[in-house]
Amino acid sequence: MWIRGAGSNAKVINDTKALEFAGTIRGQYIISQALTIAKNTLLKYEFGETRDLKIAEPSNRADMEFLLEAFPLYRIHDVIAKENVEGSRETIMKKEISEMEDEEDE
Repeated sequence: MWIRGAGSNAKVINDTKALEFAGTIRGQYIISQALTIAKNTLLKYEFGETRDLKIAEPSNRADMEFLLEAFPLYRIHDVIAKENVEGSRETIMKKEISEMEDEEDE
């Protein structure tokens, strides 16, 4: 493990290969899935029948929502979970990835 930067800008990195993977389309897809599942689970504890704010950690959920908004590809699973649109999950994901690739080309 190594720490890059100092103070509030410090980053803890255990594996440079994992860091590189996180920057790929596949890595961002996996991060999207994890953030969406975690955010939805915390929402259940915050507002659902099993309300428990100690477990819900609203500030963590808010940070997850920030990441989903800040990094467009992270929104893939969030969009799938929220929208009830015609077409398969694969169609929606392909559209999102295509839009991201178009943005990268610009």
